[in-house]
Amino acid sequence: MIQNDDFWDKIAKNVSVYHHHVHHLRERCVVLENGLEVPADVLLCGTGWDPQYPFLSKDQTVELGLPHASEDDPPDVARKWASLLQAADDEVIARFPQLADPPAFYKRRQNFTATRLYNCIAPLSDDSILFLGDIYLSNAFRTAEAQAIWATAYFDGNVALPARERAE
Repeated sequence: MIQNDDFWDKIAKNVSVYHHHVHHLRERCVVLENGLEVPADVLLCGTGWDPQYPFLSKDQTVELGLPHASEDDPPDVARKWASLLQAADDEVIARFPQLADPPAFYKRRQNFTATRLYNCIAPLSDDSILFLGDIYLSNAFRTAEAQAIWATAYFDGNVALPARERAE
């Protein structure tokens, strides 16, 4: 990981950590369950292994492209994403035919959508929020570092998402 000699001094002097649950979000403000309102430019969520965001409404979860119940998608959106996923599956299987027949114990989760985030990080509908760490690789530290660098460049305006149709 990239570190500077003053890394901990910068963190200790400039970062506040709150351990209360998030009740809800408002523009530039996080409201905690204990009623504390925290002004915020950035919200980092350490959700552990549970990729749920209980402080987001069902509509927000769908709009941001986070995994959600399939039945929450309007029919036209469900058809579009089914087509995109099938095209992606077809491309992968064409390149790696051995993946066409997964082991018998493999159960694909059918009742939830896939993550619909650009690079598994950025919602296509909202440029004010990113979701880091929702990818499972053996080298998590390098992944976290790469995602943090990408997120910083994105929020600084040095990285832009492609057009929505291409990003999907």
